[in-house]
Amino acid sequence: MNLKYFRKFQKETSDRINVSYSVVHILLYAYHSETFTKKDVRRDIPLGDNTLQHGMKALKDKRLIEMMRGGGNGVSAIYHITGFGKREVKIMYNKIRKTGDAENQY
Repeated sequence: MNLKYFRKFQKETSDRINVSYSVVHILLYAYHSETFTKKDVRRDIPLGDNTLQHGMKALKDKRLIEMMRGGGNGVSAIYHITGFGKREVKIMYNKIRKTGDAENQY
């Protein structure tokens, strides 16, 4: 993957799925994790608590991630990415790869 174009296509993805740029970081995190909790995301991505809360809610509302097991009684909720969420990330990665491949031809 050519990271030279990463930000450009991350912004394009955020516009396509109608979420903020920083929320796409959560979606990318979900893509590379089998399961995750809010604590995992908070530990690995430098987002504020407000951004994290609103981002997780936005991704759930758009059905890009879903809750596998609900929290309660001191246990954290466990999430995973949906097929639709995986598809959106793959579209972004494919665009980055194609751009990098086209650049390497010259």
